[in-house]
Amino acid sequence: MIIAITNVKGGVGKSTLAIHFAYIFSTILDYKRVLLLDADKQASVWTWSQVRTDNESLSVIRCQPLGKQGVRPLLLREREDNDVVIVDVGGEDSTVTRAVAATADIVIIPSQISSMDHSGNKVIIRLAEEAQSYNPDMQTCMVLNRISTTTKEIDEIDELKELYPSWILWPQHMKSGRYAVIHDRVAFRRTTLEGFTVFDQIEEGSSDWKAQYDIAKTLHGVMKLCQYDELADMISNKFIQPFLSTSSKEEIKYIKRYEDI
Repeated sequence: MIIAITNVKGGVGKSTLAIHFAYIFSTILDYKRVLLLDADKQASVWTWSQVRTDNESLSVIRCQPLGKQGVRPLLLREREDNDVVIVDVGGEDSTVTRAVAATADIVIIPSQISSMDHSGNKVIIRLAEEAQSYNPDMQTCMVLNRISTTTKEIDEIDELKELYPSWILWPQHMKSGRYAVIHDRVAFRRTTLEGFTVFDQIEEGSSDWKAQYDIAKTLHGVMKLCQYDELADMISNKFIQPFLSTSSKEEIKYIKRYEDI
């Protein structure tokens, strides 16, 4: 399976999603069969992976840069050799972006809720629509990222959906039907600069369980929507069910927003 994470607008959290989704897949699967490819000229993911590799106490996440030549043949080979390939695609309309979209099984479009993001989304949705003529089985998911924790932005999603084609998938929590979103948290910025993920225990008591839950529930929602049920169940068993069985009062209050418990 190839998952492309792309948007022509920068700053929407593509690299952060790529890193954390790769961590989850590397944890539930054999890490040797999960590959993270950096196709962004800023090379944020590749730089992050090098910092992480230098820290022997952290789990391995396989990562390599993706060049500009022979992109589609390379991706097809890597799909044969791996269970999951995640591609962080640069924030621009380029031949690489188009080649990745034309090869991917799932295209994830990270987006914030703002008018500026809508203009960028229209471009990448047009590219995805063009890619479907070459790759008709491709599925496209809109993932709402960096959503404010202090405003009612989440209440605007139904209105936002009306602006987009019906074939765009919007991950939701399976029980409550609420939309899966990833909130804007300091933990994401702090960890990715240092080669960590929000799942790594940097120091005693420092992990951010809300950030962990947001990431895991969103990826679970994507896998369910795209009918990768076995992977969705593995994500739930490893990353979600522990919250439901060992939650504190604060955690239960947060989780109740999404789960019928």
